[in-house]
Amino acid sequence: MAPATTRWYRFAPFPEFCDFAATQYALIPAVFNLPPAEVKEEQCQCRGDAACLFRIRWRTDDQLRVDHYRIRAERSEARLEQLQAMISELAFNERYEEVLQGFVESALRTTLGAGGAVLALTARAGSPRRVFSAGLSEVEAKSIAKDLLSGGPTSDQVIAVDVTSARRDGACQPLRDRKFG
Repeated sequence: MAPATTRWYRFAPFPEFCDFAATQYALIPAVFNLPPAEVKEEQCQCRGDAACLFRIRWRTDDQLRVDHYRIRAERSEARLEQLQAMISELAFNERYEEVLQGFVESALRTTLGAGGAVLALTARAGSPRRVFSAGLSEVEAKSIAKDLLSGGPTSDQVIAVDVTSARRDGACQPLRDRKFG
């Protein structure tokens, strides 16, 4: 339990403010994705005490941690789906090289735990395969792109997302976890 003290100096204390303060204290754990706190007013100026003293208690059990990380994982999955949709739309613009390279660099900066990112586009007839990467050497990026586009084996360190559009398909964006470096 943590104590919180409120004192009135310029105004006479009134019970509605005590209720308001207790509600505000109860909501502090919500900032950290925890359920509201249990608040008990042990002393109150309205009852003649020197100050209003609140005791605040909140839960931090393992289930709360599990729920927190589940929500983070769900948000990360949703973000990857958004990235997939964005690549589908951007990748097939006529002047796409700079846009796609910027996208890959942005994906690397915003994806938790990613040590590298690759966007590999299947070759059009008469054109070479396009590979955009960030955080990887050119050799690593081309090797990952070749494996992904050929359906070959990929490491368990790679998360691949297939990207398609009405005009072209076969693009992938793998991410490599830094801890496996």
